[in-house]
Amino acid sequence: PTPLLRNLPPSAFSEELAAISQAELKLKQARVILASRSKLLTTDNPERRAEFEKAGASLAIAQQKVQEQEQMIVAMNDMKMQSEILQHEQSKLKKLQSELDQAQSEVEQTQAKLSAAAIIQNQELEQLETNVNLNDSELQLAKSRLESAKNRRQIQEYQASVEEGKRSQSETQARQDFERSRLQYDEAVRNKDYQLAQLGISLSAIEDKLADI
Repeated sequence: PTPLLRNLPPSAFSEELAAISQAELKLKQARVILASRSKLLTTDNPERRAEFEKAGASLAIAQQKVQEQEQMIVAMNDMKMQSEILQHEQSKLKKLQSELDQAQSEVEQTQAKLSAAAIIQNQELEQLETNVNLNDSELQLAKSRLESAKNRRQIQEYQASVEEGKRSQSETQARQDFERSRLQYDEAVRNKDYQLAQLGISLSAIEDKLADI
């Protein structure tokens, strides 16, 4: 008898399907996080923006005070005011200019903080977008592995069908060889019986001749 072939295991692809499900879940989560954070990350930090606007308002007030003080000193010069009064107003102007410089420095600092916050937000946004792309790549890779597993299964099934065809052909050939051998054996038996019958006839003829002699 032709030996039996081992059956292929059932094709479940459970590992590949589980990897696809996990990749889809991670991609969905990454997209949800990106969508929820995008609006906030694409606008200025509200706290830093408030600080900057407050510093800008203080700077505008300081500039206005300096301008008013300068105009008043010019007017007092025109009116030939006493030097003591002018010195007092000049001292007041210096104080206002110092406050203006401080307000300008505060504006620059808050501007720097606002820019730094924007950089951090852009980095976070880029990282979230990168996470989405990476998770999408993982999903595509998982799908590709499933397709590869299916292709390997198809090749295995094809090879198994080829082997089954060979086995069937071998079994058919074995039956044909056996039938041919059986026919040859039957023919040999008939020939032997015929030869024995001929020998029997010849022996009888010889015995008859001997009897006559």
